[in-house]
Amino acid sequence: LGVAVNFWHVLDDGKDSTDLLGTLIDTFGNRPNYIVVQNYGRGSDFGMLLASQSLSKATNAGARVIALPRLHDASMRKIDAQNSSFWKAVNDREGPHALGLLERQRVKSWLTTAYAAFDTLPL
Repeated sequence: LGVAVNFWHVLDDGKDSTDLLGTLIDTFGNRPNYIVVQNYGRGSDFGMLLASQSLSKATNAGARVIALPRLHDASMRKIDAQNSSFWKAVNDREGPHALGLLERQRVKSWLTTAYAAFDTLPL
């Protein structure tokens, strides 16, 4: 059918995330494309993943690995508390829940870094 299937596996730095990656690869083999995302917003030590058989299987199946950087905690909490989008966080300057100038700049910088990681993917 010519349809590409992409599995995005977004991980924290725990064992469960690493084990689930292995289960995903064991289940679907090398048929789909895999994007493995190290989510630094949910962990900071991905040593377990990097040393794992799961990641080895994934890279052997052609997986791409990218890092999603951590967003400043207070900014992330404010965005989450308002159930807002990152676009709104950057562009809303006057609303009752608008981020301050420094926070908007942090989110812009974070988005630039995140988009740069996404741009490395063959999608």
